Amino acid sequence: MSYFAASPIRETTVEARVIRADGTVEELGTIAYWHRSWFKRAAWRIKQLARGRKPGRIKGAQQ
Repeated sequence: MSYFAASPIRETTVEARVIRADGTVEELGTIAYWHRSWFKRAAWRIKQLARGRKPGRIKGAQQ
């Protein structure tokens, strides 16, 4: 019996947008990224760090 099934998903991203009560829209951008290739995941994290962003963190969020 196999516990892991082959998934057809190769890549996915999670992006967020906040629409305030007064109608203003705040783009939070890409929050999470996953790719089957570890190399592409690592490249995405390096790009985020180079842009001054912490991968997986929402800008302006209180910690």
